[in-house]
Amino acid sequence: MADERKPVLSDSAIADAPPSYQSTPAVDYRPAPGAFIAAPPGPCPPPPNYMVHSILAILFCFWPLGIVGLLKAVESRTAYAEGRFADAEAASMSAKKFLIWSVVVNVVIIVCLLLFYGLAYGLSYGLTAHAANS
Repeated sequence: MADERKPVLSDSAIADAPPSYQSTPAVDYRPAPGAFIAAPPGPCPPPPNYMVHSILAILFCFWPLGIVGLLKAVESRTAYAEGRFADAEAASMSAKKFLIWSVVVNVVIIVCLLLFYGLAYGLSYGLTAHAANS
C-alpha cells in the first residue's frame, strides 16, 4: 500500500514563500498512523434539579425557603437547556441547600412548638392539680 499522507511544509519552505504566505505556517493536523482518536464529549447528563422536592418543601416544610429552592430548580433546568452546564450544576446544588435548610428549619419549628405546648400544658395541668388539692 502506498502512503497517502500529504507532505508537510518545512520551515525552510515557509521562509522561501512569498511575503503574503509567511504569516500562516502550515500545520499537520492529521493523527499519527494507528493513533487512538477519542470521540468528542457529548453534553453531560442533566444535574438533578429537585423540582418535586421543592414543591413538597413548599407544601410541607418552611415555605419561604421552599420557594427559593423552586426558583433555583427552575434556574438549573433553564441553564441546562441553554447549554450552560456549570451554571446548571451550581443552581442544582443551591436548590439542594435551600431544600435541606427548609427541612431543618421546619424540624426546629416543630420541636420548639412541641416544647412550648408541652411546657404550657404541663404547667397548666400542674396549676390546676395544685388548685384542686388546696
